[in-house]
Parts: sequence; C-alpha cells; structure tokens
Amino acid sequence: MIADLMDKIGRNVPLTSIELHELRNEFRSMDEVKNLVKGWVQAGTSNPIFVPPMQVIYSKVLDADTASLTINIPSVYKHLLIMGKVRINGSGGQVAVYLHAQFNGDAGGTNYQYGLLFHAGNTVAANYSTGSNHVLFGYFAADGAGSGFAGASFLSIPHYQSSYYKTSLMIDGTSYASNVTTSIWQGLWKDTSPIRSITIFPDATYPSAKMESGSLFSIYGIL
Repeated sequence: MIADLMDKIGRNVPLTSIELHELRNEFRSMDEVKNLVKGWVQAGTSNPIFVPPMQVIYSKVLDADTASLTINIPSVYKHLLIMGKVRINGSGGQVAVYLHAQFNGDAGGTNYQYGLLFHAGNTVAANYSTGSNHVLFGYFAADGAGSGFAGASFLSIPHYQSSYYKTSLMIDGTSYASNVTTSIWQGLWKDTSPIRSITIFPDATYPSAKMESGSLFSIYGIL
C-alpha cells in the first residue's frame, strides 16, 4: 500500500481522502517502530533489549583553552578507550608538549611509572620513569609546530575496575614543520582502586600551557 501511495506522490497524482488517511496511519506506525527501537538500544533505559558493547562516556570539542580537564568515569564498564586530537598553546615556542594524566585526583610523587619507545624523524630512542606523579597521555603539537599542526593519541586502559595496579597502553603521533614523531607508551598507576576520574593536563614544565580550543577528547566504555 505505502509503495503505491509513494508512487502516486512521485508522479504528482492527487491522493483521495481515504489514501491520505492510510498514509497518515503508515507514518504513525513508522514513528512507533522508530521510538521502540530507540528504546531497545538506548543506554540508561530500564530494560534495554540490546546494549551496544561500546558506549560513549564523554566526547567534547573544547570551546575554550583549557589548563586541566577532569572526566568522571562510571563503574559499569570493563575497559576504557580514550582518543585525543590536541593542540597545545602557551608553550613558549616548543614544537610539541606532553600531556599528563592522573587518576582519581592522585598527584602522589611516586605513584605512577611509564615507559616509552619513540622516534623523532630518523632517530629511535626509549625512556622510562619508575617514580612519577602522572602517566603520559601523549605528545602533541604546540606553539612552535607551525599553523594547523595537532597531535593524536589512542589509549586503552584494560580492566580499570580490577584490584590490580592499572595499566595504560597508548600509541600517539604528532607532526610539525620540521619533524614527525610516533610513540608507544605503557603507563602504570600503582593503586588497586577502581578508576573513577581521569584528569588530563599539559606538562607542568610549561606553566602557561593549555589545551587549545578546538581540541577533541573522547572516552568510550567497553562492556
């Protein structure tokens, strides 16, 4: 029926009052189905029939330069994925600046450690720290990089509610006018508490540095 009516509309053939009534009923039925399916899959409904295995916890393009960003993490997931596309300003002319991350507001001086393998141009190197107040969240283009450059990172935190120390695994990359870098990172928070918040901020070596307006952060929970 609906196909015949749509065919008439497409050929500019006037519909009878009965056909118009049928068309209205068809569209009401379509809206009911659409709302029903939305209720099935929508996170937060009381009894969703289908729950997507990956859900957005937070996703935002910064609308102002930001010195520090804290994101609350719910307890309903098993693993976390974090993505960032970031530009740093206020770096005093540095081509790139690290972003740091702390969990649950823990700024303890030796509660974190990290290791990394990276290349800058043709040079490959490694570094690590076994006593720090942060893990590394990425290496991002800054004031001296040239216009339009920004770095990107992809970070996972498996089993973030476990009773073990929390491990972050990350790949990042940034480009600037004179070079290109790619890094593989491993971070560790030496605490058995579930992660309930993540705070992201630029390297304190550059006290005026901020995450620039237009930078994007997204966090996804995996069931």
